[in-house]
Amino acid sequence: MKNILFLFASLCLSLSVHAGDSDKGKVSEIAILGKPIKVTTSNKEMSPQIFIHDFLISSNSDRCRYISKLKPSSWDKPELLLQNGGDCNEFDNVCVGKGIDNSLLVLENPTMGNKFLSMTVIPDTKSIASIKDVTQWKKYSLTETVPISYGSRNFVTLSDSTILIIGTPYSDLNHLFSVLNFKKPSISPLTYFPQDGVKASKLSKFDVYALDSRIYGNNKGRYFYQCEYSKFAFIFTIENNEVKIIKKMYSEYPDYRDDQSGKISKLKVEILRLLPVL
Repeated sequence: MKNILFLFASLCLSLSVHAGDSDKGKVSEIAILGKPIKVTTSNKEMSPQIFIHDFLISSNSDRCRYISKLKPSSWDKPELLLQNGGDCNEFDNVCVGKGIDNSLLVLENPTMGNKFLSMTVIPDTKSIASIKDVTQWKKYSLTETVPISYGSRNFVTLSDSTILIIGTPYSDLNHLFSVLNFKKPSISPLTYFPQDGVKASKLSKFDVYALDSRIYGNNKGRYFYQCEYSKFAFIFTIENNEVKIIKKMYSEYPDYRDDQSGKISKLKVEILRLLPVL
């Protein structure tokens, strides 16, 4: 055990953090105050991903996912949750998210290739033991979906069968967002793409606005998009498969050029981190 100052920079985007027994109507709050906490080290550099109850799921350069219990004054040693690999119950590249019923969603896409592989739903998240119980996992194959351009860090759950992603079918790069149905595998693009006036290939444009960008939701039909490479961010709703921007937070389009072959030859990066209040 040792004291370190752990800064949850990316987790600040999650607004407030709560943990507790929702079945009893009791919710205990964990305050992220930027103060030293006691940590049982795993000797790994961890990047926080999401909270479920009071469990923190993190990633490492080995592309695995780890889970640990966060307490008001301590952070338990992370345990391996999702193993990177090709065997049963192992995963390639993954993006994790929270289901509408506090389930854990694991979206898998390949290192090589442009099709989603699977969505795994982990329904019981009341304890680390129940989360790691692979007999309770439900995996949905997505290999029959169309090839997709995708590069986001996260997704937003819309229902018990659909999620909102930053991505679009590879055959139609005129969209930035799509709805993925993982129970009835399909990808439905939403009508919207930034009109920045830059003459570049569609693939370059998509990469600039999609790669490593983020989306968030408030569970009330409002969503927040933030471009990774510029001061470009907005709050939006979805109406009849169209994106309706209701508030622009920043409107500075990315400064980029390409060589007309789909490769970005110039990109001026201006990193912006916002706390979305939806």
